[in-house]
Order: sequence, then C-alpha cells, then structure tokens
Amino acid sequence: MSFSPEELVALVTQATLLQERLGGPGVVVNGPEQDARVQAALDQWVQLVAKADQADFEKRLAWDGLTLDSVRAALLSAPARVDSIPGWATLLSDAVHLARSLLGSTLEDELPILPLYADPEHALPYQDVFIPFVEVARQRVLAGAGATYDLLSEVAHAGLERGLLERLTELSARCLELEFSIARLAHRNRPASGNLSGWRTTEPSRFRYQSFVRNLYQGGLARLLKEYAALARLIGTVMELWIETTREFLHRLDADQVALTQGFQLDPPAYPLFPIQELKSNLSDFHHRGRTVLQITFASGTKVIYKPKDVGLEEAFYQLIDWMNHQSLRLPLRTFAVLNRGRYGWVEYVPHRPCQSEEEVHRYYQRAGMLLALLYALEATDNHHENIIACGEHPVLIDMEALMHQRTSREVRLDAGNTEAQTHAAELLNQSVLRTGFLPIWNFRADGQSFDGSGLSATPGQETGVRVARWDQVNTDQMALQTEYYRLEHAANLPTLNGQPVSLADYIDSLVVGFQEVYECLMTNNAVLLGESTPLEPLFAQSVRFIFRNTGRYFKTLENALLPKFLRNGIDRSIVLDAVNAPLVEADATRPMGWPLTEIERQALEIHDIPIFTLAATSEVLDDTTSEGQIHYFDRPVAALVRERLASLSHEDMEQQIAFIRASLYSRVMRPAGSGDWYYAAAELNNTVSLSADELVAEAETIAEGLQQRAIRSRDGSLSWIALGYVLYAKRYRLQPMDYDLYNGSGGIAFFFAALAHITKQPRYHEMCLGTLKLLRHHLYEPTVHDRLAERIGLGIATGLGSLVYTLARCASFLNDPKLLDDALQAARLITSERIEADEHFDLARGTAGAILALLTLHQQARSPELLEQARLCGEHLLRRRSPTETGHQAWALSDGKCLTGFLHGAAGIAYALFCLHDETDEVAFYEAAQEALAYERALFVPEINNWLPYAGAPTKAIMTTWCHGAPGIGLARLANWPKRADETTREEIECALTSTQELGLRGIDHLCCGNFGRMELLTVAGQQLSEPTWHDMARRWASQLVRRKQEQGNYLFSPDIPADIYQPGLFTGNAGIGYALLRVAYPDQLPSLLLWN
Repeated sequence: MSFSPEELVALVTQATLLQERLGGPGVVVNGPEQDARVQAALDQWVQLVAKADQADFEKRLAWDGLTLDSVRAALLSAPARVDSIPGWATLLSDAVHLARSLLGSTLEDELPILPLYADPEHALPYQDVFIPFVEVARQRVLAGAGATYDLLSEVAHAGLERGLLERLTELSARCLELEFSIARLAHRNRPASGNLSGWRTTEPSRFRYQSFVRNLYQGGLARLLKEYAALARLIGTVMELWIETTREFLHRLDADQVALTQGFQLDPPAYPLFPIQELKSNLSDFHHRGRTVLQITFASGTKVIYKPKDVGLEEAFYQLIDWMNHQSLRLPLRTFAVLNRGRYGWVEYVPHRPCQSEEEVHRYYQRAGMLLALLYALEATDNHHENIIACGEHPVLIDMEALMHQRTSREVRLDAGNTEAQTHAAELLNQSVLRTGFLPIWNFRADGQSFDGSGLSATPGQETGVRVARWDQVNTDQMALQTEYYRLEHAANLPTLNGQPVSLADYIDSLVVGFQEVYECLMTNNAVLLGESTPLEPLFAQSVRFIFRNTGRYFKTLENALLPKFLRNGIDRSIVLDAVNAPLVEADATRPMGWPLTEIERQALEIHDIPIFTLAATSEVLDDTTSEGQIHYFDRPVAALVRERLASLSHEDMEQQIAFIRASLYSRVMRPAGSGDWYYAAAELNNTVSLSADELVAEAETIAEGLQQRAIRSRDGSLSWIALGYVLYAKRYRLQPMDYDLYNGSGGIAFFFAALAHITKQPRYHEMCLGTLKLLRHHLYEPTVHDRLAERIGLGIATGLGSLVYTLARCASFLNDPKLLDDALQAARLITSERIEADEHFDLARGTAGAILALLTLHQQARSPELLEQARLCGEHLLRRRSPTETGHQAWALSDGKCLTGFLHGAAGIAYALFCLHDETDEVAFYEAAQEALAYERALFVPEINNWLPYAGAPTKAIMTTWCHGAPGIGLARLANWPKRADETTREEIECALTSTQELGLRGIDHLCCGNFGRMELLTVAGQQLSEPTWHDMARRWASQLVRRKQEQGNYLFSPDIPADIYQPGLFTGNAGIGYALLRVAYPDQLPSLLLWN
C-alpha cells in the first residue's frame, strides 16, 4: 500500500507549518470541532511560550507584528491548494511502496535481511522500520552521484547510511514506542500464533516486535505517517537533506583527490588512495541544512576529518600558532594540517595519546597554560571537553569556531561607573579567562549534583543536567524507554600516564607558568600584533561564529518537539518549537534587540538543525539576513575587541587572571567543607595569653580593611565581591560574584560591617554595610527580579529568603535604621504560602525551619501578626512533611530518604526552630514535634565518642565535629533552650558536646561553618547559658591563638586543599565570619549568636 495523490495532498496540508499558514492564502474552515482545536492550540502556545500569561503571549505575538485575531484566523484556515508535491513527500511515498515490496503478503513471510548499516550487535530502536527509507535515500544518491559513488567502499557507505538511520530512529522512536505499546496492549491476552521458522530469530520475546514491524510494512506505515503528519514531513526532509549532503560530499571528495594526496601525504605506493575504507558520520551538531562532520579512513590507515564549513579559521589559527612558536617560547605548541577549500575543508585527525613520563605531563599542562593565554587574548569561548584532544604532551584545539566570539551591544562593558557593582563583578568574570570554557567551572542541578564539562578537566562518568533516552531490551517484546541523565563518555581531553588520567591538582603551577609565558610574550610583541602587518591579519580575514543562545536550549526544544502529541500536525510542532523563545518573553518587556534572529532559529529548528550565526571578524553585521534585512546586533567588530584586549594586557591584569586561574583550578580539587585534617593540639594552648577585647576588635577591623580593598565598587555606591563561594546544597566551591545571601553572599559581609559599626561606632563601616546592601534593597521592590530571586534561592535562613530577612532585620538593629526594617518586611512578604507549601528542604539552611527563625527575628523587632502567621504556616508545613524513621520516631527526610541529625541540615536545627515557634504561639503540636525530633537524634548518640551519627545506619567514620554537623551544633541547639527546658538528659548532652569539642581542639579549618571559630561559639554560648565563664575564657584563648597564628602566617585557613592566600570574603566560610566571631568573643553580651540566629 502506498499513498494516492489525494492522500499525499492531505498529508502535505496536515503537515503545513504555522508560518506557512500565516504567510499564504487559505480557506477558512469553520465549525465547533475546528474552533475547539484552534483554542486548544492557542492554550498550549500560551502555556509553552508565556507560562500561561496571556499578556506576555500577546506581547510575543506583537513582536512579530501579529495579533491574537490574526493568529486565530490563520489557525482556522487551510492552504487554498497544493500546487505541487514537495520532494520530502515523494520520498515518503517511495519508501512506503518499497516497504510493501520488500515483504510478502502473508504473516509468515520473512522480514528483509538487515543491511550492513543496521548492525544487530549495536541495534537502534525500531531500526527495522526504516530500512525502506534508507534504501530509497541510498538509491537516490547512487542515481545522482555517478562514478563518485565508487570512491567509498561498501563499509564506508554503510557508515554514511548508518548516520541517516540514527537520525530517523531518533526522530521517530517516541511515536513508535507509543504505537508499539498500544499494539502490545491489544495483543496481551491473545495467544501468540504463526509459524516462526522463517524469522531471523526464534526467540518468543521478539514475536510481538516483529509482528508490529510486519504490520507497518504491510500498510501500517502509510497509516502511521498520516497519523503523525509533522513527523512524516520531518522524516522526509531529513532524507532529502541527507541525499543532498551525501552527493555534495562525494563530489568534493572526487574534486580534491590530488589536494588530499599532497596535503596529508596519502601516496604510499603500497596502498591505493580509493576507495575510502571506513567512514564515521554525525560527529558534530547538524547545521546548514543537515550538514555534519565526517571522519574518513584511507587504506593506509590515515584518518582525515571532513568539515562541511569554511575552515579558514583553523588555518589562520595554526598560522598564528606557528608564528608564536618562533617567538623564543620554551615549548612549541602543536599544529595540524588544514586543507581549506572555501565553503568546506579537510583537517588532520588528531589522536588521543598518553604521556610517556612525568616530565611530559608537566609539559602538557605548561602548554595548556600557553594555549589558555592565547585563547584569552583572542576572545575565545566554548572550549569544552569535546573540542580539546590530549595528544601526548600536546593539548590540541580541534574546533576553532568559537574563537573571537562577538559580544552584543547589550553586553555591559567593563566600566564600573556605568554599572551596578554586582553586574560589574559578573562582567569581570565573563570577560576573564573563565570565558574560554577551558578552565573548570562547576555546573549544578537542582538536586545538588555537580558536573564540569570544561576542556581542561572534564572527566568521564559525570552525570550532566541533560536527560536522555535509554532503551532497554532494544527491538524485543519487552522493549522499554527510560530516561536518565547523560553521562560524559569521552576522556580524550585528559592526559594519561601509565594508563590512568593524571590529577590536575599536581600540575597547577605548570599551567600558570605556561600562561604567564605566553601572556608576557603577547605583551612584548604588542606593537607587532597591533601594527599594520599583524600576524593576526589572517584571523581577522575570517568569518566567526556568534552563539546567540546556549546550544542546550536548542537540544531541549528539539527533544520536546519529538513527543507524539506535537507530531500529529505542523501547527502543534510549530508551537512547541516557539517555546525556545520563552526566556526572552519572560525577561523582556519590549522587543529584544536580538528578536530578528529568532526567524533564523525557527527555520533551522523546523528541519531539526541547530541554528548557527556567523559574521565577518571585521563586521558588525551578521551574515544571515531576515525578512527585516541585515541584523545590526553589535556596536563594533570582534577584530576590534581582540585589538582592545591585546592593548589592555598588563602585569596587573595578568596577576588578576592568574588569580582567577588558580581559584578555578582549586575549585575543581577542593573537598567538601569539613574534610580538613590539620590539627592543633589543645595542650599547646594552655599557656596562651588571651588578647584583650580591643585587640580582638582591632583584628576584626583588619579583616574589614581587607574586605574593603577587595570590594568591586560602582559609582552608585554599591559594592560586590568575587569569591570561591561554597555552594551549600551541592557541597562544591565555585568562583562567582557573590549572591545576596547570608551564608556566603554579600548579605553576610553587610552583617559583619553592621556589627562592626555597632561596636566601634565608626561611620565608614555603616557606609560599607549600606553599600553592600544597596542592590539587594533595590531589587526587593522590582517584582520581576524579586520573584525570580525567590524561586531560585528557596526559603532558608542560610541561603534563602530567610537569610535576606534576617540580614536586613539584624542590620536594622545594629545601625538603628528603620528603613532597613521596612526592607526586611518587604523581603518577608516573598515568603508566601505557595512557596512554603512547595518547600522540600525543611532544614535551617534552605528550608521552612530557617524561614521560621528569620520571621520570628523580624517579628521581635516589628511585632507584626502577619509575620507570626507566616511562621505558623511554616511550622504546620513541617508537621505535615515528617517521615517515619528506623528508630520509630518521625523526622524530616532528604531527597535520598535520609533523616539527618545536626543543626544546619538536621533534626537539632529544625527542633530548635519549632521550640522557638512554640514559645511565640503556645501551640503544643510544635513542641511535641520538636521533642520527637530530639528523641530521634538521641537514638543515634554514640557514647564512646560523645557524638551523634549523621543519620540512622551511618558508619561512625561519617561523624563530624562541626557547627553544621555533629556535636558542636547539637550542643549549641540544646544550650539555646537552656534553662527554659532544663533537664538531666539535656544537660548530659551539653556536657558531651562540650567534651568532644574541647578534646578535638583546634583543627586545620578556621571558618564558622565547619571550622574552629564555629566550634568556638559553643564555648561562648556555654559560658553565657550555664553561667560558667571558664568556657568563654577558653573560647578567647582559642581565638587569640588563631589570631596570632594568622599574624605569623599571613592568612586564616579555609580549606586543606588550597593555599591560604586564596582570599575568602564570606561570612560562614570566609573572613567576614571570622571577623564577626572575634567581635562576639570580645563582646558576647552586645552581639547575638549568629550561629543560633537569635
């Protein structure tokens, strides 16, 4: 069965895309059923592109000159006529016809033998279905290629055909899975029948699958394609493009026989040049009408890469490398052969090879630093793990399309006078060495999983944030589709020694040496590079790529567009593809400058391509044109940006970039906080003379001076910092501009400045506090900004909305500033009932327990019934969300099912918040829940070591002795309720916590969260609550010892994995927190306990 002419016309009509209906004459189709379909399509469109916001949706339509009425009219119409059947539809008709001819007319007839490209050992889902489609495409290539077809061996042709099969199965698998599931359900209760002797396998587990495929061959394909008309069009279009690009490749291969022989030394007498022996396809994203990178292997074994784009940039870059190699560098950088043919080219295959010695590894990383300096100077980006090959002691860049990456006119320049401080800090990083994509930077999923995809340090096996399909029991009756996070598979970017990847941590200095050498070389040759006959001239003569949008966004959009519900007609597919614009619709009130580019994006996505934009390095105008003409998206050419970068090179900038390099590399190797193993025995402190209160305050002022010196300032008075911030939920460090939170953000620094102003009465600290809070206070009154902030950071008092409330409330108290109190009330309004109900974290750090403490703190200052009601809602949420535990008590489970003990994340902290809430409301349920949480925690006490297991079933080696986890924090929580809830058990727990903390003494991490100063707060609070000053005296001796050590060594210690000179400004894991702890030790009765948030 094939398509009749009328059926093809109907198929083409049903597959018509939205833009085609908007742009051409049509016939209006009226009726209730059609009206309902149109409304359903509009509702879906509003949801996908504007999150159900009708005003935003109509704004988006207006950007294209459309109205709701004009769109509705287009959806109600059908094309007036189909003048001719497009090529894609003809290909489908031929494939359907061929499928029927490949099979007999009875159920016992044999399925066609699998061709070479459908390897059963590496079967693709439903690959049997697409043999007729690949065969039709192959025949078209054969008919049009002439003698060039024989340039490839049968195996090499199979490689090309395998590429088409992969695409067709990817496009269709979800629809086929739905149809196969329906077929299996229909046959579930029917006994299997039929003679299986003619099948390729006699395993019963393939009977239903083969029956499903046979039904498609015997007429079901036509029905399937008519049901999923948008999929039909996509399949036919991909076939059409594959035929076109394959013929093109063969003709280019034929035309370049002599050039390839000369350029890649392919003329050994023992081997004929053709036919090509092997071919690998689909080695890159698809651009420019289905074109992709290929790898070919000649009979000699030589491999060459075919790139269906201009490789002039590769050629020019390696000419520059060659020039650099003649500038007396200690090590030469590797180049590779390039054959540039204008619109396409051939490049040398670079293999992944191991290093042979430790010296080669050092040279590898030195060259990596050299390459990094060059990439920085050339405004490069996107040099991720797939673009770097470790070839022995040489890091080799194999894809140059993100060299000289253009910046839009909207991107902020590095002028602190014209930007807010936080924006300026972000731009400092954005225009630093980190922009290259070569250095490690952690990316985080919502569940805290982290991954690094950088060119220098991405490792295989990491789970990314992208979910991909995984097929189980492929092409059997039990075939099932699962999804899982994509894991990085390749390690070709990593050098190896003795069969193992080497540790980056051991070679940081080598990389810095290489970076510094090339940076200084560029400075030395600045006049030559900026002169008229510059070695950069070949680069400036090229076209460069502009990345308008993250490629991951395109992949996600295309993946969603393959769901069956979007493939039944062209309208639905057009609507789901428009979802790529949702971020622009949400972020911009007026038509974005880059909106014309969405037309080019749409055209690429419609044929399942990844959009790509290019422009000449000396031009501000994109090569692509739209219905609005040329796109002026830039204020100066990228060649000018490169010249500006080279002109700005300086020793000061070099030192800043080296600091960024070191911080980035250390973030990759730093262990989670709390894992330090440096010890300072308590016995060494017995004779320590304690510093006076004035001396402790003087040290706090020294810390404040360091913060002032490192602040990034704006002319509007706002301040920000760049830091290796500890991302609490991911347990990783990342170099980034400081966020607003209390834990590791600018809010914590403002808190310290306010406390210092309160103690010293110095106006400059008052001003520093207000400057640090300036941008946060402004954003709290911008609905779009504060809503996004609220959704991003959660509710807790460490890193969430609660941290903003607490920061502003305490600063208002320290500075006696009622305006800050108003700002705290504004921040509290963001803790809505909907956000409380959605909370899944529960703890103090990120969850509703933390929000309770923040709201109660503000309530004590503002005495607002609304605040108390919000706190009550948080408490009720905690009551509802308890889980049973192994001990028989109820507590709060994390996403992995563990119910933690401890203060910051566990039962001690949540119970503390519920006790505080009970004290304000007198509601017994809160008290009882808190007591049950304590009972759970007490069940996990380990008396031999005076500490608590972190969760039921945990090994004792998992026990920590820090404020956030373990005895010091648990003891602090018990002390907070003393003497109000004094009993023998609580007193014993306090004594145990004090004993384990005292016995531990001083360790190798100083900060509040997991270090010495955090444990010290237990001693200070014990002295206050128990009226035993000896504990506070011990805290002062410890503080004095750490201050004197810092004065001798130059720095406090924040991680066992990084040098002490990596500056950490934050409150809970940095210098600001130590500053506050010193003030607190000096004047415990004048400052609240930060670690109790009281």
